[in-house]
Amino acid sequence: MSFFMGEVYLRITFWTIVLFLSTGALGAQILQVDQAVDFSSGHFSYSIQADAPMGQSFTSSSNTIGFVQFEMIRGGPSVLSVNLRSNNISGPVIGRSRPLKVMPGTNAVLLFDFGTNVSITPGQRYALEPVFASGSNCTLRAYHWNYTNGEFIVQGKTNGNIMWFREGPVASFPSLGGLSPDLENVGQFHAVINGLSGVPLITESSVDGKSWTPIQTNVFTNVPMVLTWSNAVDLWRFYRVFYPTQ
Repeated sequence: MSFFMGEVYLRITFWTIVLFLSTGALGAQILQVDQAVDFSSGHFSYSIQADAPMGQSFTSSSNTIGFVQFEMIRGGPSVLSVNLRSNNISGPVIGRSRPLKVMPGTNAVLLFDFGTNVSITPGQRYALEPVFASGSNCTLRAYHWNYTNGEFIVQGKTNGNIMWFREGPVASFPSLGGLSPDLENVGQFHAVINGLSGVPLITESSVDGKSWTPIQTNVFTNVPMVLTWSNAVDLWRFYRVFYPTQ
């Protein structure tokens, strides 16, 4: 299971309890893959720093893009992001992902989200450019495979290989809001959650924003849904909602 890590918090105060609740795109969402090259055997590696400007062009069949995935071979600790450029690697930036902190020695598929679905035009060419912000060098995976809808760019020039990548829209970002304390029951409050009808949505809580404990899983039949949570007795507590995905 994978997760977006962008967070937006809303603080409310009642009695002696201060609650932080996620109201933005937090957690794994329903990802709709539009274009992808994600082979698993035989590869080349390219440095985000040394091979810049580096990226992968693609021709979308979707009218939005909300996420990008690249496969890192090694790298970190570092901070990375992805530029969405029109036409090619030197085209204007029309979207920028949220920064992603990469842990030391990372060898995994990285998930970047734009925080929203950016509007694009189906059938037109765009380019995804991984950008190094700080930290240690990172290398990404590429393959010697054909991809007829775009090209791999290394040091500003096309390359015969193709990056490991996935891109597409996010079906829906869940939201959490409409918070209100239960004045008759200390430590209990109500919240309004919006999500996709028929799709499970998980709620978790944390006392430090690092270690999370599942509270409940709901499947929406009607949205929005009003939920009641109890035992909110800590001075500080974090809450988040997200869709599970593979």
